[in-house]
Amino acid sequence: MNTTYACVFPETLPDAGLLVPLVQVFDQVVHMQAVENESLATDSGYLSRCLEMGRLGSFTPAPLGPKRDRFMALVEDMRRNGADYTTQLSMLTLAGLQRGGQQRESSGSLISDLLKRTDIRTEEVAQLQLWQSRLMLKLGEWFDAQQTDIGSALSHITTRQQDLFQELREEDELPFSQPSEAGQSSAESASMLKHRLKAWARLYFHDLEQTPRLLITRHALAMELLQEVYEKIRRQEASVLVSLPLPCLALRESPGAQPLLQKLPRLQAALSQLMAPLAPEAAATLADDWRQHQADWKELLEEEFPQHQAGRCQLEFIYFPNISAKRLMMEGFAAGKSDSGTGTTSQEQGCCLALLQER
Repeated sequence: MNTTYACVFPETLPDAGLLVPLVQVFDQVVHMQAVENESLATDSGYLSRCLEMGRLGSFTPAPLGPKRDRFMALVEDMRRNGADYTTQLSMLTLAGLQRGGQQRESSGSLISDLLKRTDIRTEEVAQLQLWQSRLMLKLGEWFDAQQTDIGSALSHITTRQQDLFQELREEDELPFSQPSEAGQSSAESASMLKHRLKAWARLYFHDLEQTPRLLITRHALAMELLQEVYEKIRRQEASVLVSLPLPCLALRESPGAQPLLQKLPRLQAALSQLMAPLAPEAAATLADDWRQHQADWKELLEEEFPQHQAGRCQLEFIYFPNISAKRLMMEGFAAGKSDSGTGTTSQEQGCCLALLQER
């Protein structure tokens, strides 16, 4: 039986909220990392167990090799000099990522200015866009950490507010209403996401010889952007091929040696097909076969992960006919052509990408 791999994008660090449902379906969940040989160690016991059992992994296209130490020195310098310096560097990187082929000279001068701060010479960097992409992905990791801290603080404040207002209701018997919950700027988050998607696509598709992986995101905006690009290219809509309910919470300390889906060989075989280029006729047949066995999966899932204990999320496999994942994502996120010419697109079979979302 073929090993199935899920690759999460654009995050480069593991998160239990993503891993818990995905390990029920895939043999291994992998993350692309900006720099090779970085530790995936986390404070989560569940993630550590996944790593030990080989259910969690990572890879880095176009490893930095001898340039790794200098790149990491730049990253450390960004950390050491605090938020103001990080903001300055992030703006510099974002500006470089926004410029197209006609602005290469200006883009090169921007990255040169950044690299001079750590004695990295421009001529030592063979592909400046890859360096920019790596920097953007590292900044994205810090953004995630900041949002996690903010979320924790807001959760604490909200809990305290609820306790205080409950006390006021009980003491004064007045119908106080709770203030609305503050959230992060959606515009800021969307802007950061788009830049991260561009950086992720550029680095991921730089490696042309990869183990087949099903690309998965939890960002609805990312999938919407791809669907918009696809409609422009193909003048047709992508569609949800199959949908799979999954648990949100782990009920055990260990993920298990194999995904739960392996107990249903027909669905496991169908999943393997979703990872490969898929012609429209084969996609229709696969979807019909999947639906016939969907009830078996729901029954098995309820036995192993009762909904009242583990909750439910949904994994939607979205099919894009007659286009490769590389062409779709490069034109969707990186605004670049992935093929040598338009004449080859008619021979492309199609691809599936997946969206993990709460119900």
